[in-house]
Amino acid sequence: MSAIRPTLSEIICTEQVRLLYASLPVSLVITIISASILAIMQADILEQVPVIGWLLAILLVTAARAVLAFSYRRAAPDGAQSKIWLQRFRLGALAAGLTWGAAGWWPFTPNDIAHQAFLAIVLVGIAAGATSLSVDRPAAFSFILALLLPLIVHLLSGAHPLQLAMGFMGLLLLTVLSVNAHRLHRNIIDNLSLRLAAEPREQALRESEARWHYALNGAGDGVWDWNTQSNEVFFSPRWKAMLGYADADIGTTAMEWDSRVHPEDKAQCYADIERHLSGETATYVNEHRMRCKDGSYKWILDRGQVVERDTTGAPLRMIGTHTDISERKVVETALADSRLRLQTIIEAEPECVKQLAADGTLLQMNRAGLDMIEADSADQVIGRKVTGIITPASRKDFMALTQRVFAGGRGTLAFEIVGLKGSRRWLETHAVPLRDTQGKITALLSVTRDITERKAATEHIQHLAHHDALTDLPNRSLLHERLTQAILLAQRKNEALAVMFLDLDRFKHVNDSLGHQVGDRLLVEVARRLQTCVRASDTLARLGGDEFVLVLADVTGTHDATHAVQKVFAVLQQPFLLEGRELTITPSIGISLFPEDGRNADELIRNADAAMYQAKEAGRSTFHFYTADMNARALDLLALEAALRRALERNELVMFYQPKIELASGRMIGVEALIRWQHPEWGLVSPARFIPLAEETGLILPIGEWALREACQQAAAWHAQGQTLTVAVNLAARQFRQPALAARVAAILAETGLDAAALELEITESAMMHDPQQVTATLSELKRIGVRIAIDDFGTGYSSLGYLKLFPVDVLKIDQTFIRDAPTHSRDAAIVRVIIEMARALELQVVAEGVETAAHLDFVQAMGCDLAQGYLFAKPMPASELLQQR
Repeated sequence: MSAIRPTLSEIICTEQVRLLYASLPVSLVITIISASILAIMQADILEQVPVIGWLLAILLVTAARAVLAFSYRRAAPDGAQSKIWLQRFRLGALAAGLTWGAAGWWPFTPNDIAHQAFLAIVLVGIAAGATSLSVDRPAAFSFILALLLPLIVHLLSGAHPLQLAMGFMGLLLLTVLSVNAHRLHRNIIDNLSLRLAAEPREQALRESEARWHYALNGAGDGVWDWNTQSNEVFFSPRWKAMLGYADADIGTTAMEWDSRVHPEDKAQCYADIERHLSGETATYVNEHRMRCKDGSYKWILDRGQVVERDTTGAPLRMIGTHTDISERKVVETALADSRLRLQTIIEAEPECVKQLAADGTLLQMNRAGLDMIEADSADQVIGRKVTGIITPASRKDFMALTQRVFAGGRGTLAFEIVGLKGSRRWLETHAVPLRDTQGKITALLSVTRDITERKAATEHIQHLAHHDALTDLPNRSLLHERLTQAILLAQRKNEALAVMFLDLDRFKHVNDSLGHQVGDRLLVEVARRLQTCVRASDTLARLGGDEFVLVLADVTGTHDATHAVQKVFAVLQQPFLLEGRELTITPSIGISLFPEDGRNADELIRNADAAMYQAKEAGRSTFHFYTADMNARALDLLALEAALRRALERNELVMFYQPKIELASGRMIGVEALIRWQHPEWGLVSPARFIPLAEETGLILPIGEWALREACQQAAAWHAQGQTLTVAVNLAARQFRQPALAARVAAILAETGLDAAALELEITESAMMHDPQQVTATLSELKRIGVRIAIDDFGTGYSSLGYLKLFPVDVLKIDQTFIRDAPTHSRDAAIVRVIIEMARALELQVVAEGVETAAHLDFVQAMGCDLAQGYLFAKPMPASELLQQR
């Protein structure tokens, strides 16, 4: 989720602060020099103690401001902190003004007008030089007033006429400086506003140029752009390639086009161009031949339009396209040469070829056309108007095309018909005028193809572009469009609307344990149930994964939204029966309201998403309305992700090891390697906080490989010291599904020198259920290289005992949730007993996790567990402390 974009005023404030601190070092240097000169001059006529005291005060304030400037540069604050740094600058400016102002009051030469005049000149110069403070009006005014007012008051209180005159002049100067500072401040702010406001327009211009570039490269026709003033022409690469030229073969002058037009076609070309340039025609259209690189000629349909004129109407710029119509010209020539040949071609044509009179009467149609309109014979339709089978929605456009053709034009049209036997079809016709030997138009000749399938495919593609392929719900693009429309409607009607962001709890667990096919079927069923909760004015969309968004129009506030949420919970609380399994899924829902939680679609969706995460943290299967402080959590997640990406590079990840105790002997025979994150500022970060984020972002792959290598290196080091401990390493579900996992494990074992028999890989029960066939293959490969396999958290997933029998595993680890209450709860005790008995039958070793009390230990010993681990024996610890436990 992206951060909230700062407003223009916040951006301006940030820029003000930058300018103020940028000019501060020079001002401080001038201050030191000026103060030193003034102190030297005053030392001759005043007591040195007050002069030195004043100079020290100036230097102290200057040093403080220098420290402030240095701190600002090191902090490089963002927009949110700019106001704090602005207040600090203002205080510094006020302090500087007061210390300079003190020179105008004390030390002061009572009867020495010359020294008073010198002092006044210095202070006035300092005040006049404070123009750099005009970036911030309060800073400028406080500095100038604090500097000049003591001097002015002192001069006006003097008895000498010259003092009074200097005092009044000081007042006048104070006024002028204040007015100038105000004007300069206004100019600076205006300039900043204009510059910042122009940046989006510049970006839009760059994007527009990029789209134009893509359009040129992707267009099927050749494109030209003619500057009529300079007579320069841009020819697109496609324009040149159409004639067989490389991009560098043709220049940028109009002569490049003129020299290639067939001499017989030039006169008409220029006549049509002149007619359009003079405004007689709306567009320029001409068909002519152009010489190719190999000397042959191609017929080109040249179309263009003036897109820019000056104030007098004179054309400045004209843009157009070249379309290769050589094939069509060949057909037209053949038709004109011989009617018999025409008839043969028509009847052999697999597409509909027909002739129409000006009023739409069908004059001729080939067999393909008759089949297209479901006519058994030509007698059924010849002499009748074809408009009778054209749908009303297409009839007007078809008649317009007919009129255009009989006016000497040509055209292409897609239209819908209802065949004589009732079937609806979409056709695309290319129509041209048919002329007699005198050039008179006698009929409309058209070639028509059935585009019903293409039309359906296009509409399907359009549908897919705006709908989710799995559930057929609107996707993110269509959701954004509809939500924007709903916001505009709500604004006009002064109504509220709600956006519900819904995420299915533990859906990833279903995918990992039962496979994506079951997960997809679950999503389809969820979508079907959610559709029963929406009205015609609402929108239900799927964003991807297990995320859905529901837009509720015309709500009165939280009451209506809460009622809608309750309906959603009601329809989803019923179990889902999929492939013989009964699944229960619950949603976490976040809600944002318009207009209080956002003014546009992005804000409302983003804030509903933030509220949904709050619902997740509150324990899932609940809902939350958005509050402003929820965005802070999103920022925390982004910061955590960024820090986690750097953790590997900065060696912040460390391995802890928890002993595994053989219950028969009480000895530590192995350890489980557990990853920890030692952040330099946050301290030891809990795995519960960063492991889910690592799995979500894909960082679990490099982190998991690092952990495996680190654990193997440590175990190899222990073996070298004579401590033959086994080490168990957890594999994440995504890590377990990596291609060539066994090869990676073998490579790490070879790299670290650890015996494969000393490595135990722990895989969660749910991860093993994802694709049993592939899981079996992967486990077999791991077993072939000699490592041991353990099923972690056994009893918490959807595992099948049939699959468990097939999997080549060595160890079952009983999840601590069963061990915790087993000594006092008979059901948990029964589950543990069954797991142990099953493991015995399958000849598997059993490890009890979470043994924290003596009661736990007595229980697992009585049940016959082989190994145990937990806080009763030892907490996870660094490798350096582990051997002390043995």
